[in-house]
Amino acid sequence: MRWPTNPIRRLFSLLIDTGPAGDPSWRFSTVTLLAFIGPGSVPLAYLLFMTQWEVLSTEYDQSTISLLTALVTAAAVVVVRFNPVVGWMLWLVSTGWIAVTAVSKVGVPWPVTAPGILVLLVVQFAVARDRRPLVSFGLWLTTIILGFAVGYGIPQTTDAELNLTLIGFLGLGATIVGWSVRAVRNAQERVASEERLTAEERGRRQILEERTRIARELHDVVAHHMSVITVQASTAPYRLPGLPEEARAEFTSIGDQARESLSELRRLLTVLRDENAIGIREPQPGLERLEGLLDSVRRSGTPVELDMTTLPNLSEALSLTGYRIIQEALSNVVRHAPGAATTVTVSTGDDALLIAVLNGPPESSSDSGIVGAGLGLAGMRERVKLLDGRLDTAPTDDGGFAVHAILPLREPT
Repeated sequence: MRWPTNPIRRLFSLLIDTGPAGDPSWRFSTVTLLAFIGPGSVPLAYLLFMTQWEVLSTEYDQSTISLLTALVTAAAVVVVRFNPVVGWMLWLVSTGWIAVTAVSKVGVPWPVTAPGILVLLVVQFAVARDRRPLVSFGLWLTTIILGFAVGYGIPQTTDAELNLTLIGFLGLGATIVGWSVRAVRNAQERVASEERLTAEERGRRQILEERTRIARELHDVVAHHMSVITVQASTAPYRLPGLPEEARAEFTSIGDQARESLSELRRLLTVLRDENAIGIREPQPGLERLEGLLDSVRRSGTPVELDMTTLPNLSEALSLTGYRIIQEALSNVVRHAPGAATTVTVSTGDDALLIAVLNGPPESSSDSGIVGAGLGLAGMRERVKLLDGRLDTAPTDDGGFAVHAILPLREPT
């Protein structure tokens, strides 16, 4: 039975250190039972508070302020759950106050009371468990030094040597136990970290295997068909005699674009097969090749006008991103609004590269019949996001479509 929001379990997580305060996802175990007498235990703090109050009132003649002193002593048990050093300081303040103000008697522990010794064990254990060994050892040594300074600096009727020796050995024992728990926790965290790294490595290997499978399928299917198209387009003028010059030019254009697509596909396959491989031996297309892209679109029957101002020296990533955005926008025009008058504007302003692709309505109500995968706009947004840019896409009032991109000239660091 699962109780993810059980109020009783939530209450227990506040009363004892079962993990983050208020988290009810803990389960009963040996560690849970030990938490009742460990750091942060409210029941233990209450028991020690009542005991300390009674001891101070009856055995140390501190009736007037014993309640506050006992409260500070018990508070150290709860506070060490969140800040062990602050809890140690609370214990030190309450113990020092008792040593200075309380009246010791023969046979009564002094300068540290019996409940105070128990609080010291909890505090020293918490400091050794949650802080660096040097800090915990330093606090234990400080406790011994201050204890002996108080014990021998203030005249009392009771010998403090046995009491201080006892808290020294008991405090050292609690510190050693805390160090042991800390070492076990660190070892468990290292094992868990190794398991996470192994899982991540396994996940990366699965991703590489999937990328290799996709690359293989792309090579077997897409590359094959593109190669066939390239060969057919290149040999058509020789296989079909008597073709007009316009048809020959069209086949030549188809062959050139098919070969360019094959080159880009090979680069993509190289990257898919090896995530660390550069796989690009030819320069990536940039805005300097924009005219060639527009010519291929014009040959498909879509009129395109280009308005591009003189651009500064752009980084390769920025130029490639601008080219790909325009390429995808024009592909969408050819696919969904064939024959629509289109304008491409490229300019700079306010330390940004401004790109706008605006097309009118298609020549007819029917589109080209080509159904896209719906990933074009998502791909453009991803490219723009990588450069901390902005992309706005929306239909226009006259039935066309507009794509606006703003790319910072300075690449994100």
